[in-house]
Amino acid sequence: MPAEELYIEKELLFKIAEGDEAAFKELFRMYLPRLAPVISNITQTDAPVKDIMQDIFLQIWISRDKLVEIEQPRNWIFRIAYFQCYKWLRHERVKKSANV
Repeated sequence: MPAEELYIEKELLFKIAEGDEAAFKELFRMYLPRLAPVISNITQTDAPVKDIMQDIFLQIWISRDKLVEIEQPRNWIFRIAYFQCYKWLRHERVKKSANV
């Protein structure tokens, strides 16, 4: 990741930590095209992309008081994305086993 991009992302996280909703929207716009294909690939469907994106950014907003401590924003956001995808997959597996 280029140093300039890292700086921009850390600056956005700092602003979000202060409650800046415009910075939050900017981070969302920045990551939507990066995360959507990853979510689709992991879940093997496009159906849950919006819900998982919502969960990811809800988690970011809820954790905003800790954002200033994040050294690698991209890694942290993708870690949340992977967790939310696997959480969705587990939920789907439980739903399928309950319908059997």
